[in-house]
Amino acid sequence: MEKITKEDEKKLLDDGWIKMWILFDVQSNDRGHAEKALHDHVEKMKKEKWLKVSKENYVETEEVDAPPALRARGIQKMYSKLYEAVVFVKGVEAAMNFVVNYAPSALEIIAPDEMKVKTSELQNALVTVADILHKFAQMGLGGVVISR
Repeated sequence: MEKITKEDEKKLLDDGWIKMWILFDVQSNDRGHAEKALHDHVEKMKKEKWLKVSKENYVETEEVDAPPALRARGIQKMYSKLYEAVVFVKGVEAAMNFVVNYAPSALEIIAPDEMKVKTSELQNALVTVADILHKFAQMGLGGVVISR
């Protein structure tokens, strides 16, 4: 993780980067699997050229009650491992790619308060979403309802 100074942050924001707080929550009935899966996911995320991690925190793994659907199958307890960070992503398209490819449990855009988006960047971001929907449909996991 590189140190991002106030001057670095100002330059990134001036260059169109977006500052976000993100949270991942990985749950498993196996403590080790939850911890390793989250660690591997975060390490993969950190390799993206369009993302910079400013601050990060792994929260201690906690034992939690399993949701009702899993309790009905005999799983009573789960392990929850949290990771939160402040990250910078290189514009709207990178923000959309981040959400689609890494599926944070929660996020908040910290800065900027508003931004101007190039049409091509917005188009690429929307095509990414459409592509994901088409992949789900091809796998039989959903689709788009078309009505007349």
